Amino acid sequence: MMRDIRLRGLSSEHQEAILMGRRLMEACRESEAELKSSWDMLLRRFYKDVEPHFRIEEQELFPALEAAGEEQLVARAWEDHEALRELVTQSEENLSIRMERLGRRLLAHVHFEESELFEVAQRKLSPDVLERIARRSPSSASRTTG
Repeated sequence: MMRDIRLRGLSSEHQEAILMGRRLMEACRESEAELKSSWDMLLRRFYKDVEPHFRIEEQELFPALEAAGEEQLVARAWEDHEALRELVTQSEENLSIRMERLGRRLLAHVHFEESELFEVAQRKLSPDVLERIARRSPSSASRTTG
């Protein structure tokens, strides 16, 4: 199904998350010095780009989907968000292993949201809710709804 224009801002951020996930998977094979440098850069991107994306979903999309009876989908998405945050903040695990796990989990999460969560959202959520999400999403000022 074609992505609703009001969810395209979040979807475009998913494309960036895919690149981040792939970069994490590649970086885990780097030397120790390169690994730390890559981790620091990816960590900054996580807090700058991924966390704001999560907040839009958690504050707008998830409550609306729960109200529409999609508690299981929302529970899975919340679980993913929490697992991703935990992988970013934990420090016990070897950095290379953590980067690989984070990359895999991020890629799986994006796939889940694009193939399941957003598909349900664009079928079940009202135009008002979708418009509210669009206003908070990236590039909303340059996008026209229709």
